[in-house]
Order: sequence, then structure tokens, then C-alpha cells
Amino acid sequence: MHLPAATVVCSDRGLEEIAIRTFAARGPDRLSPRSPAQVGGEAATIGREGGRFVSFIGESDWFHNPRDRWPDAVNAGAVSRFAKGAADLALALANQLS
Repeated sequence: MHLPAATVVCSDRGLEEIAIRTFAARGPDRLSPRSPAQVGGEAATIGREGGRFVSFIGESDWFHNPRDRWPDAVNAGAVSRFAKGAADLALALANQLS
């Protein structure tokens, strides 16, 4: 089973490269980068304050749908693989700092 596409928005090119490389092994079928100028919410605040961020934006027909519930709208395997990719990304970034 595959993971649907996701968008990644990073504060800088270095984080974007690490995110795409890390997720290539197990993440979504396509991790599409988007300009940080298009980010909103907490990531926009972090960026304005000079912080760095990686933000993922998923695609789902169930988003904001009251029927967005397990087991019908949740692919546990896909969520697990995405979570593993996110954990691998966190480890890759932490190892850069040490």
C-alpha cells in the first residue's frame, strides 16, 4: 500500500533537502516542496521570529469531515510509515546538532 502525496514547507533549503532525503525511503509517494512564503499558522510565526521549521501538509478527502474516523478514514499502515519517516527526520536533524 502506498502513502498519498504530502507537501513539505521548510524554512530553508537545507531542511528541505534533509526532509526529502529522509522521507524518500518510506514516506509518501511524493513529498512536494512548497515555498516558505506560503506557510501559515504556527510555522509563519516561527519563521517571522527567525526560527527554522519543517511543516507537512497532507491531502485527504476526509479532512474536516465529521466521518474522519478510524477504521474507515484511517490507514493505520500509512500513518505508521509517515510517523516513522517523521521520527527518522527528527533523528537526522538531532544528529546534525551533535
